[in-house]
Amino acid sequence: MDWINQQLQAGVTASEELSYPTVFLRIIAAMVLGCVVACIHYYTLHKDSPATNGFQPTIVLLTILLSMVVMAVGNNIARSFTLAGVLAIVRFRTVVKDTRDSAFVICAVIVGMAAGIGYLPVAIIGLPIIAAAAYFTKHAQAPKPVRSSSLHLRFIITNNPQAFVETILKRYVDAFSIKETSTCKKGTSLDVSYRIRLKRGMQTPDLVRELHAVEGMQAVEWKS
Repeated sequence: MDWINQQLQAGVTASEELSYPTVFLRIIAAMVLGCVVACIHYYTLHKDSPATNGFQPTIVLLTILLSMVVMAVGNNIARSFTLAGVLAIVRFRTVVKDTRDSAFVICAVIVGMAAGIGYLPVAIIGLPIIAAAAYFTKHAQAPKPVRSSSLHLRFIITNNPQAFVETILKRYVDAFSIKETSTCKKGTSLDVSYRIRLKRGMQTPDLVRELHAVEGMQAVEWKS
């Protein structure tokens, strides 16, 4: 154990070249710590969080890569500027669906840097605290926004069935509002677009069927 600690701490205070055992042990330590971060993310993931395929393996790989980068740069200022230029050229376009995942990406970066530098106590002490915080806050998610749908109706202007339409809507939806109104077919028909929110337990086909039965209704289009 003393030998492992000596190898991990080698080069922390000095700028000497790292030995093969030191590099190997730090990469292994980064992989283990990355797996711990990935497990914390997996077991504290909220059931309503959007699924991100391959996010846990990415955390492990990111941790290993960061430890390798830190060891490659070392205390060399020229290397650090070169690395900054390379990373500025490479653009990452992966969108993080859950803002909580961003915190785990930062955690993987910090853990990888700690393993690469040799400051393992930072990761060993910090990870249990992060795991506890992630567990106790996994249910502290913002409520899912209520989805609204779009309803487009076309009916003959002379019949003016809008009053009947709104009576039907009040039975089926929690709220509705008119988004757009326009005429068509040389002014003989009226197009009305509604933004609606269907009541719990109500079925879309039933609403569409009733609207089609309204006298003067020409078209009913539903978009969720």
